[in-house]
Order: sequence, then C-alpha cells, then structure tokens
Amino acid sequence: MKAAISGQDYIIVIEEGEDLSPLENGGTLESDLLDDETGKILNKKVTLELCAKTTNYDGIELVCLPEKRSGWKDIKHIRIKMLPSALNQAKSSGHFGTRYDCDNMITLYYK
Repeated sequence: MKAAISGQDYIIVIEEGEDLSPLENGGTLESDLLDDETGKILNKKVTLELCAKTTNYDGIELVCLPEKRSGWKDIKHIRIKMLPSALNQAKSSGHFGTRYDCDNMITLYYK
C-alpha cells in the first residue's frame, strides 16, 4: 500500500496482487504518508483496516491521531477504517472514495 496527501485529499493505492491477508484477518496495511506535491515522506503513518461499521454512510472513515491536537503538525497517525464492501467496490471498479469534512476526499485506488 502507498499513501499520499495532495492538499487535504488522501490518496491510497493498493497494487493488484498485493497481499491483502492482513486486512482480511483483522490486521492492517501500513504506509508512510507522502506529500504528493513535494515528493517528501512526512513524519506520519497511515493504516488501513477493515471494520464492521463506520460513522460515514458510504463505508470509509478517517481518524487522525492523537485526537487531541492543535493542528496538522501534531498528527502522527492517520487511520482509515473501511467496510469490506468499500474495498470490494475499489477492487471491482478500480477506485472508491468519499468526502470528509465536507470538502476533502479520501480515494482508494486498486491498480
């Protein structure tokens, strides 16, 4: 898995053939976060996990940790929780996404 941020939009890429068994067995996939504009790796981790339900109606939820923070520089971990149906949609169509905070996007690409 690769993870990048472009502006305030998160882009997650899973290559076809990548081992998804950690996700399917209750684990996570993990990546460093790349700034898409500068190409620099940021000091932030991104994890992707499957879950039984999300707070977002379309099946993808973004959680920035720690929850108590004063801004972007304090975020150390971005956790993306997704329903299995959202992952299946990305697999069948090549991508699946949602908006968070009204304007920003999380998009999962399956190539």
